Amino acid sequence: MEVRGPVMCVLLMCYIFGHIITSHNSCFIEAGSSSKYGDLEIEKKLRTINKPAVKIIKDKANGNWWFEFSTDAEEIGFWPSNLFRQSSGNYVEWGGEVFTASLPGPQMGYGIFPFEQVRYDAYVKRVAILDDNYNFDTKVDYMESFSDDNAGYKVIDFVKSEFQEAGHIIFYGGPGLDH
Repeated sequence: MEVRGPVMCVLLMCYIFGHIITSHNSCFIEAGSSSKYGDLEIEKKLRTINKPAVKIIKDKANGNWWFEFSTDAEEIGFWPSNLFRQSSGNYVEWGGEVFTASLPGPQMGYGIFPFEQVRYDAYVKRVAILDDNYNFDTKVDYMESFSDDNAGYKVIDFVKSEFQEAGHIIFYGGPGLDH
């Protein structure tokens, strides 16, 4: 993903990905409100969103894997079912990355290490997986947090939070390598 001001670009340039973006002229998608450190108003707005905003989900009818973005489940594109030998998996992995050509290690989030507070930390909320019956499993009982540079970045897997409706949360951030 690439962020340019108020828009974000999800780079899905793989030749096997079926693009079907209908409401955008390019791959740039509004990322939503930006926040200021400690801004409770943005957090209050985010608490009202109770649906996952980014999903990869298997179509029951044809087995294609869809990439959806936004709480309205806008279909961005899909991976055809014939690319996969199995229709399920036993391991799910997701993550993030920061990069810049001009700095050895840019800051992530607000540029500070997270301390498990949604008002102050960068985070992903309502982490869930889809089970065999197409129900969201929010318990996600086995999680492993990883950072390849613990001096510059930190990731915290957090199941209980001050906002119960936020569900499973992953906090992240750090000053980067130039701290």
